[in-house]
Amino acid sequence: MDFIQELKQKVRKNPKTVILAEGTEPRMHKAAEALVKEKLVKEVFLTGRDSEVLAVAKKEGIDLSGISIIDPEKFSGLDRFAAEYYNLRKHKGVSEQDAREAVKKDLIFSALHVRLGLSDGMVAGAVSTTADVSRTAVTVVQPRPGIKYISSFFIMVTPREEYGEKGVFIYSDCGLIPEPSAEQLKDIAIASARNARLLCGMEPRVALLSFSTKGSAKHPSIDKVIKARELLDQGQVDFIYD
Repeated sequence: MDFIQELKQKVRKNPKTVILAEGTEPRMHKAAEALVKEKLVKEVFLTGRDSEVLAVAKKEGIDLSGISIIDPEKFSGLDRFAAEYYNLRKHKGVSEQDAREAVKKDLIFSALHVRLGLSDGMVAGAVSTTADVSRTAVTVVQPRPGIKYISSFFIMVTPREEYGEKGVFIYSDCGLIPEPSAEQLKDIAIASARNARLLCGMEPRVALLSFSTKGSAKHPSIDKVIKARELLDQGQVDFIYD
């Protein structure tokens, strides 16, 4: 069995609730339909205006059985969402009225759905920019305690089993932090190790990459990698690294 199928089996044993923030995007409909058919979720939401979401489903021939449409403007808990967002952003000058309007936006609404425990995860980025999605995640969901910086990663799967853990490895940061500092590299390494253990079931081995081979070059970017290694040493991390 390949890694993707193993991951799906794990998910089926403990399915979660997922909210898809761009409910008028056809790819989100197809994803929601597949999640339900493959029994990979406990519940799945499509965020958007009822009429617009239904129109897309009709046009694409999507079966919405088992999929819930959640319209922010009709949501019964909108007052609670607005109060939560106001408390999060009032230090930035956001008024109560501003907050009430902001939480009607699909991205912010969906992120609050996660923050308040109504969903376990959010999917976005098919229409929204990476900057908008990451900004919303940082300001609304917020990082895990102890992690200052949000980073991204790919799970890479290759038939060459000599790479990673039987052909599976995590590659970070792939686009969210283009020029990380030493402190950010440290957080990225820790987050990557946690994700490797959690998602891939592997004992993490972390490599900090640069273009210098055993000190063959000198450059400020290499200095940052060396400093990040020193910070990891000081933190007594529970993974192996090179």
